[in-house]
Amino acid sequence: MAIRTRRRFGHRGIVADVWRGAVLGDFAPRLGLAGAATQAALGYVPLVGEVCAVRDGIADWRQRDRLGVALNVLALVPVFGGFAKTLDVLHSTHRIGRAIFTDHTRPAA
Repeated sequence: MAIRTRRRFGHRGIVADVWRGAVLGDFAPRLGLAGAATQAALGYVPLVGEVCAVRDGIADWRQRDRLGVALNVLALVPVFGGFAKTLDVLHSTHRIGRAIFTDHTRPAA
């Protein structure tokens, strides 16, 4: 019995993953390592980070992720912005860990 797996590596797969991380953010159903790193890095770009915080806050609201909503709202406050963005990156590391450990195909038992 052959297992069909979607190819996620290669030039096109990485470019698409970076696009999903940059444009879709937390709305993306699945991000790989490149997409999660892109999403985290854009949070530190002035003005772009605020737009990403609003986008991700809306996505977290729809997914009922209270911690994600709170961190994205704090990221909009000038004094707490850097601290909240750092915490949001730490909160989002589960995406990076999931991307590292689940992108590899496992042999059938």
